[in-house]
Amino acid sequence: MYKSALFPFEWAGLTFEDLVEYRYTTQEQPAASRGALEHDVPKDAPALLLGTGTSLFPEAMAEAGWGDLTSIDFAASVVGPRREAAEEHLLGVRWLETDARRMDAFASCTFASALDKGLLDGSYLGGPPQLAMEEVASETARVLRPGGLLLTMSFSSPPFFLPPLQVTGSRSHHCARSFTCV
Repeated sequence: MYKSALFPFEWAGLTFEDLVEYRYTTQEQPAASRGALEHDVPKDAPALLLGTGTSLFPEAMAEAGWGDLTSIDFAASVVGPRREAAEEHLLGVRWLETDARRMDAFASCTFASALDKGLLDGSYLGGPPQLAMEEVASETARVLRPGGLLLTMSFSSPPFFLPPLQVTGSRSHHCARSFTCV
């Protein structure tokens, strides 16, 4: 899949600009708000971008002022070129070849937030989908700090992957294709 796909691909057509300007609601904040990304994902706190593939989200976040970004994907053919490009352009995005189901490279409670743009949807393609989503959610909950945030942009329904996060006390916002968070 990734061997010839080093051109940018944005899952569900969502760009970084869409999310920055996004109006969304959460269970804690039922009224729609603008600019919530900067509030929910502080620019000075460590953020993990899950299964980024060839999305331009990491670079766009770095250019917009997020300073402590770690982007992961399991495909070496994606991570190598992305890491080289980030270093060449001094973007400050760390790229690691890591499977989101087993993030042994990170200690528990490392990140203040994690962003998933389509990884959980893609997990339907590899192995039993419920198991894959539970593994990603469980590992994400482990690497998030207490009260950390998982922001998902997905076609999937939140009940599939929220229980492991709720057990740890982490927060989650789910952005569906309709641009509505629940």
